[in-house]
Parts: sequence; C-alpha cells; structure tokens
Amino acid sequence: MSQSVPSAAARLHSHPAPRHLTRALLAGAAGLATLGPPVSAAIVKNAASDFSASSNPNGVWSFGSEYPNLGSSPFILESSNGSTYGLDYWATASGPILPGAFHNPTSSTIFYGNSVDVDPGQLVLHPGEFGEYSIARFTAPVAATYTFSADFIGQDYVTGTSPTSISW
Repeated sequence: MSQSVPSAAARLHSHPAPRHLTRALLAGAAGLATLGPPVSAAIVKNAASDFSASSNPNGVWSFGSEYPNLGSSPFILESSNGSTYGLDYWATASGPILPGAFHNPTSSTIFYGNSVDVDPGQLVLHPGEFGEYSIARFTAPVAATYTFSADFIGQDYVTGTSPTSISW
C-alpha cells in the first residue's frame, strides 16, 4: 500500500475487532520523505527499524492509542516500556498490556503468547481488548510531500487478525 500526502501527522494503525483479542502485524512500515526538487534523494523513515526501546516518541515516530473513535479521540502516548519474551514494547500502562507496540530486536523469530510468530525486526501494533486502536504516528519534521508504504501481515494463529490501514 502506498500513498503520497502533504506534510501532516500520519498514522499506521490496527483496528480492533469486536470483543475479542486480535493481533495485527506491521512489517517494515516506512514513510519516505521527499524533500526539495525531484532530483534530491528520498529520506527513509521506517517505524520498525527506527523503533526505540527507551524513547517514545523517537524521531518522527510515536506509539500510542486512540479510543473510542479513530481520528477524533485524543492520541494517548504509550509511556510504559519493557521487554517480554524477547520483544521490546510500549504500552499505555505497566505491562505488557494492550493496546501496545511490540518490536523484535533479535535475529531470530520469537513465538509470543502461544499464538504469534514475530519475525526479526518486525513491528507489531496490537489493539486493545475494549476497542482501542494501536497507532504508530509519523510526525513530519518539515513541510514537504511524503510517500507512505506499509506491509500488513496477519500472523495470529489463535484469534485471527484485525483490519489495518494508513490514515492522515
């Protein structure tokens, strides 16, 4: 999925499925910034490879959630961080608790929660069980035109996956 948008905050997010836990995985989501005339090189910002286990926000990326309405509810920055099963995470409360952003910093696949394989370098945006949206927010550092590209992969073998999208 690829889309060009004027500078603004853009969100990569997972939509919750009603009344049951689901998981959505975001693999290698990248915001490509094109600055200046067409001859200038693109600057790549990648939510997965730019993930920081110690800083949120980190550069152009911030992880958080919105509830109950995506886009019209306040963005809640995830302020609790840690590691579980080898995955680094950001969550809204001491946890790991959902919603949350999870990242595999290792060179091996991690089997998490008896239902999800998280590949090396992969970023997981998991919605909350009460309908909270999990969000990776891109904040434009300068006025420019930005192109967003993302791959969404469902890998939950127990409860299924949830719809995902890019919005701005």
